[in-house]
Amino acid sequence: MNQHSLSKSRIPRLLATTILALALVFTMTPTDSAYAASKSVKITYQANGGKFVAKKQATKKSYSVNKSIAKKIGKLPSIKRTGYTLKGWYTKKSGGKKITKNTKIKKNAKYFAQWKRISYSVKAKNGTYIGYASKENGVAEFLGIPYAAPIEYWKAPKPPKTTSKDKIKCNKWGPSCLQRWDEVEIASLNTQAVDCLQLNIWTKDVKKKGKPVLVFIHGGSNWRGGTYDPMYHGQRIPGNLPKGEDVCSVTINFRLGINGVLDLSSLDGYTDEYKDSLALAVLDQERALEWIQENIAAFGGDPKNVTVYGQSGGAGSISSIIARPNPERLMKNAIIESGSVLNRSSTVKKAGENAQKIFNILEVDSVDGLIKKMEQLDKIGKTNGLTRNGPRKDLYDVMDAVHKAVGRPQRCEDGNVIPFDAYLAIKNGSAKNINVMIGVLSGENDGYALDEYTWDPKTGKGSFTVLKDPADLNWGSNHNMYQGANTYWDLMNEAPALSQQYLKIGEGEPGYDIMKRAADMYNDGNYYMPSTFMAEAMINGGTNVYFYYWEWAPDINAVINYAKEDAEFSPWGRPLHCTELIAVLDTVDGYHELAGPQSAWPRSLIKKTQATWYAFAKTGNPTNKTVGVEWKKYTLKDRETMNIDPKGNWKLVNDPRKADRLLSSNLRPKCER
Repeated sequence: MNQHSLSKSRIPRLLATTILALALVFTMTPTDSAYAASKSVKITYQANGGKFVAKKQATKKSYSVNKSIAKKIGKLPSIKRTGYTLKGWYTKKSGGKKITKNTKIKKNAKYFAQWKRISYSVKAKNGTYIGYASKENGVAEFLGIPYAAPIEYWKAPKPPKTTSKDKIKCNKWGPSCLQRWDEVEIASLNTQAVDCLQLNIWTKDVKKKGKPVLVFIHGGSNWRGGTYDPMYHGQRIPGNLPKGEDVCSVTINFRLGINGVLDLSSLDGYTDEYKDSLALAVLDQERALEWIQENIAAFGGDPKNVTVYGQSGGAGSISSIIARPNPERLMKNAIIESGSVLNRSSTVKKAGENAQKIFNILEVDSVDGLIKKMEQLDKIGKTNGLTRNGPRKDLYDVMDAVHKAVGRPQRCEDGNVIPFDAYLAIKNGSAKNINVMIGVLSGENDGYALDEYTWDPKTGKGSFTVLKDPADLNWGSNHNMYQGANTYWDLMNEAPALSQQYLKIGEGEPGYDIMKRAADMYNDGNYYMPSTFMAEAMINGGTNVYFYYWEWAPDINAVINYAKEDAEFSPWGRPLHCTELIAVLDTVDGYHELAGPQSAWPRSLIKKTQATWYAFAKTGNPTNKTVGVEWKKYTLKDRETMNIDPKGNWKLVNDPRKADRLLSSNLRPKCER
């Protein structure tokens, strides 16, 4: 998620949301765009007709009738409340006698509306799952479905032992995996546990069959994050679809950090039972996709039409999965957003060195000792984690020490789970039976170029300055987050002559900005060129590829005025990492530091984005009527690219930023190590 250090906290928004939910009990009234401001709804008495009229929807637990209803009791309003049905009007807030036409009405008596939550029961291979209607938009919602058996520390996941005879209530979020405290990463504030292998499903109609399935793998470098984060909630994917259209929207949790990537081979007591420990995150993700193959039909999804989409670390995970043999058994389509197999994957040797540093921090030298230590940390993860130095302090201290020592290499090409050279595996055709949409943003990590940003509460204004010398860009420090991981940026950073050529492209032309060029070089080194090279490899391997280049961003001033000291933005007004994902999931309210207010996001942009992702999931081709532009496959000849320009227009262009691509392509052979 957040890729730079401007943001101070998302906690105030989380707390405000929690308090509002507890106080009102009922959720906000959804509009055509699936969200609305929270407003009280009053029931007004019409003396001339003796009836009560409910305007809009109910947002309170009960409504009282304070005046005589005369003989018009049958006119009591049938108030609507999202996710609930009206049981009727009663003499008490809970319990009491139900009011009927035959009820004797007393003057100035109070009568109360009572509700029943709409529920769904879905019988599938691994359980009978009890879900409920979303309180936001009414779609069927199943939270916290276990997709594996209880975990065994540092062993590959196994199928769940439950059967259709087991009733499983799905009404609350599962835990996030153990991770550092991060006030920007809301999932870290949720309950934490290593046994986090659960998924969530939303769909409009569980009885409608043959629906496409959209599965989201979240980012966070495979070291942080989780589906609990409001930015990743998936109910608006089906909720915003036109009448008659539906989809199974799925999000998954998986093991992160040292629980998802760790070499145990140097410890006493090591056996082949732990041979998969270097790639458990990927195996967890595959287990979730296997559960979907076996169970999603019961929810109306088509297991033969699964699209997996992921952003950042999630995109890297998908890249690893499609490099493995026969990925078509798990998915038909893949959407790879701002990530690739070329970045942040460590060697086995480096993974072993990192593991020893971790064991020193944990003070363990055996598998049994490691498991005992993790059991202790696991227990702490279930305590309150809203503050850094609260009950979870010991857990957070350990995770911080690990992060400082080894950074967060996302994956390891171990030769067992992930091929030693995943890039070449893809080039050789591992993904030939998968349709792929891949793309990047123009300003991914522009935030690193900010020198200083301040918000003055007295004037209500923010101001910022930009670094003046590319040498001042804190690339080394930022790159240390991935120490021990191979990145395309290493190649560019180690080619000073090429870097100088890159910085000079456009020099002397109107608007040339050397710091902007430096940011381009860093963004391209980490995202654009690795994604381009991967697209080329997939084409060579026989994959259908669609490429996009996203340039739209919310207005800087709107973001600053809304998020104040927590604002995250590019000094050049370009989209930062995660921007397009907010449009895909329609979760502007889930990441206000980056998104700003709802008003900064044109509904037309969100509708076009969601229509595109849905069209690709449904047909394997992203072309759709809402955008109205034919999206042609990416070819090595014309390099057809869907450009979402700074104004939000969608247009197909050929080979954008050709000069940069040609210069960077000099490093391509080094990717094929």
